[in-house]
Amino acid sequence: MRSREVRKRLAAILLAFAVAFTMMPAAAGNLDSNAATAYWKKLKAKATSETSVKLSWKALTAVQKNKISGIAVYRDGKVIKKLSKTTKTFNDSSLAAGSTHSYQLKTYKKTTKKVKMYWNKKTGQWQTKKISGAKTKTVKKKKYKYANNSKIMKVTARTGGNAAEKVQITDYRGNVRTVKKNSADYNNPLYNREIDGTFTNEWGYELIQRHGLTFYPNKTGTVKYSIHVLNAPDNKLTIEIDRPESLVTKWGKDLYSPTSEQVPFIFGDHGRRLASVERISGTGKIRLATKSSNLPKISAYYAQINLWQIAGAWIDTGAVNLVAKYDGEVIDRYTLIINGNADSNGLDVYPASLYKIGVDAVAFFDNGGSLTEQGMWPLSQEEYQALKTEMGDYYAHMKAIESYVNKNYTYDQYTCWGGAFILKYYSILAHGIYGDSCQNDPSNPDHLSFRPDYACESGDYDLCFQTNGHHGSDCNCPNCK
Repeated sequence: MRSREVRKRLAAILLAFAVAFTMMPAAAGNLDSNAATAYWKKLKAKATSETSVKLSWKALTAVQKNKISGIAVYRDGKVIKKLSKTTKTFNDSSLAAGSTHSYQLKTYKKTTKKVKMYWNKKTGQWQTKKISGAKTKTVKKKKYKYANNSKIMKVTARTGGNAAEKVQITDYRGNVRTVKKNSADYNNPLYNREIDGTFTNEWGYELIQRHGLTFYPNKTGTVKYSIHVLNAPDNKLTIEIDRPESLVTKWGKDLYSPTSEQVPFIFGDHGRRLASVERISGTGKIRLATKSSNLPKISAYYAQINLWQIAGAWIDTGAVNLVAKYDGEVIDRYTLIINGNADSNGLDVYPASLYKIGVDAVAFFDNGGSLTEQGMWPLSQEEYQALKTEMGDYYAHMKAIESYVNKNYTYDQYTCWGGAFILKYYSILAHGIYGDSCQNDPSNPDHLSFRPDYACESGDYDLCFQTNGHHGSDCNCPNCK
């Protein structure tokens, strides 16, 4: 009996020791309360250079990814990067040589909620604190919830070389890195804005660097071009066009008191007005990254050229060469091809087809034609010849088009708007006389006619030409009565 009692007491003592040894790590604070090793597999952190540390881990499972929005990387207790949930590696390349840092991974869940904002007139800013009677707006705010902490890993960046060779460089976004002088990163304009050159950033944007300034030329438009300059103290951007520009008076649509403005135009390969030129400059913000990157937009100066059609369609062609300069130095060159699919006369399909109608109309009367019983705009051969003698060929031709269109086309084919364009294209292409649409019927503001510019220049504002296809007998249009 005594031997059995001794064995029981010995077993109890051994059990107590086992429990004590098991609890020692918890008492020392070394256990992970989030069971990190069960979530993050094969997690490693390794110094790969004097300024870089690489983190790697096993890809998350489908179940894990289904519950989260992404992965957050912490350095020294702060989030430095949010990654997609499919990511398996991260490279931190902005460290000081020999520096020691703590890294940790967590998952995050992103949600959005609507927040009411109030306009503070004194500060000139929106705020969430309620202001009685203030202007309000509702915005969506992002909220991040972090979970599934990994273990904390301490890593020391590599050391070596001469400390005097370590320099700080700044990239186009203002990020500062410590690198070895004349290293690959030092000589890369992507990381060092003091290095001249052309480079493409991580999101595919092509940038140009000169003398510490970074330029982004936007070449995605077919009739416009813009260029931004980052890190610049002031706006010295200009864009030059290789074609002469002429100021032309552009008149408004009002019948008796049209507005007027001076608009610059460039001319095309056939000697006609190719496009009006609009220049814009100022301060704007560009992201130069995808929205999902969470990177803020960058404030920058910009200059922009817009080339606008002058008659509702292109009526000439031209390769417009642009030269972007900063403080007189050439930064970029670009060519806009205007109306590249035009016919041999420099016309797009639409104006070419309408111009032909005008040509056919004039040919009809020049060959002896007469429309004496035409509904809205009758014109006999005798009247046509009299107009040529008294008013000249231009006036007679325009009256011929009025009568011809009304006779040979229905209103479904050409309304007054279409008729105005037929008159406009013939006026410009056959006689070189420019003009624009005019609202010549105050009782019907939707009705349009064509008014040549010389009518406005002489003060004869109601001199205009109009036509449209014919209506049926049940037409209620005020212009048919």
